[in-house]
Amino acid sequence: MIRHRETGQYYKGEGKWTPESSRAKQFENLSEVVSEAQKYGLEHSIEFVVEVGGKIGFRIRLPL
Repeated sequence: MIRHRETGQYYKGEGKWTPESSRAKQFENLSEVVSEAQKYGLEHSIEFVVEVGGKIGFRIRLPL
């Protein structure tokens, strides 16, 4: 999913945001994240968040 570095909100899609990670748009791969970020001009203010299934609270945050 995509997280805004300054606000901490999660990207819902179509340029919209939510404070809840459970409502964030899920991406299959990093290419989809980059494409969406470029489409809406988000690439300088976001990070890509990876959650590992079965590992509660385990997240990797990568600046885009």
